[in-house]
This record gives sequence, structure tokens and C-alpha cells, in this order.
Amino acid sequence: MAMRKIASFFRQFKPLEIIIWVTGVLAITISFFAFQNDQYLYLAASLVGITGLIFVSKGHFLGPTLSIAFSIIYGFISYFDGFYGGLITYLGMSMPINAYALIVWLRHPSKKKNQVQVNTISKYEFSYLLLTATLLMFAFYYIFNALNTENILLSCLSVFASFVAVYLTARRSQYYALFYMINDIISIANWALASKDDLRFLPMVICFVFFFINDSYALYNWSRMKKRQTLELSDAQKNKTSNLKS
Repeated sequence: MAMRKIASFFRQFKPLEIIIWVTGVLAITISFFAFQNDQYLYLAASLVGITGLIFVSKGHFLGPTLSIAFSIIYGFISYFDGFYGGLITYLGMSMPINAYALIVWLRHPSKKKNQVQVNTISKYEFSYLLLTATLLMFAFYYIFNALNTENILLSCLSVFASFVAVYLTARRSQYYALFYMINDIISIANWALASKDDLRFLPMVICFVFFFINDSYALYNWSRMKKRQTLELSDAQKNKTSNLKS
């Protein structure tokens, strides 16, 4: 019985999803030991993060759960390495909003088991979101400046992109992935700058490269999910109308 459940669990993954996940796990793990990194918290965060992203890309409820765990671990990493932008972004913003997103996702399941119903937000809501994120970014500039944060511009841009991404995640919008892709690029730049002085940071660069690949796939997959769910709703409405007429 247990083996059947395990087999059934893994059958929900497409071959491409398995390839993305396995390749990411291997690349992160090999690079971690190749550069003789002794910061196992980095490895834990990377593996939890890349696993969580695969589930988020499928709209699976385990996604936000693992994202909460990643936010906690990455927040501690950012604190000890002096990346206060990452600390505030992940512990102060991503973690609580991902917790809220998990509740929202559980309340809005699709017909497919363990998958969220994709939502559409209005242009007005999106405009207000961008305005709020911009104001938040400027506010955090002064906070980061007071904390003598390194790469302050990248930290501010990370706040902007992360806030929009986690908000859209909670609102079940497919475009959450687009803004996570932007944040991935920012994180790659941040850790690449740190790697110039210490190659032990290089596995974090590789980690966010695979985060970018995962989020790119998520944008594609959520678009497919939305089309399929729209057709399902349309068919259900047609059947309901047909039953009423008969």
C-alpha cells in the first residue's frame, strides 16, 4: 500500500519536471562539495527551495509550505552574511505572505487533486500593486542605508520584485513566476558579487540559476493550467445549463 502511494505521488510529475528537479539537486550538491563549502545551511536552503519551486510550478499545496521553510532558512543565511535585504525580504515579507498564500490555496482548489485554481486579477489591482511595491522599495532604501547594507540597489530591487511575486502567489496569479524570475536574476548578481571574494558563495549562484529555470517553467505551466481550468469551468457551465433546460 505504501509503495503504491509513493508511486502514485511521483506519477503526477512530468518527465521534464523530474529532469529539472534532479539536475538542479545534483548541480547544487556537487558544486557545494566541489568548492569545499562547510556552510550546510546553504545546501539545506538550496535543496528545500528548488524542491518547493517544483511543487509551486504545479500549483501543488506543498509549494507554499516548502517556500515558508526556505524563507526561514534563507533569512538566517542573509543575517549571518550581512545581506539584510534578504533577511527582511524573506523573513519579514515572504514567510508571512507564503503562510497566507497556503491558506488561500487550500480554500481555492481546482478539480484536479492537490492543485490550486488559477485566478485573474484586474489591471487596477495590478497597478496598485506596482505602486505599493515602488513605495515600499523607496522606504526600504533608507532602512538598508541605515544598516550599511552592501549592494543596496540590488537589495531594493529585490524587495520590489519579491513583494510583487509573493502577493501574486497569494492571489493565485500566473504572473507571480515572472517577478520571481526577476528576483532570481537579482539574487544571482548579489551572490556573484560575493563570490568574487569567496568562492564558497558560488553554489548560491548556481542555486538561483536553477531557481530561474524553475520559475521560467512555472510561468509556462501555470498558463497551461489556466487554459485547462477555464475549459473545465466552461464545460461545467454548459452541462449545468443543459441540465436546467432538460
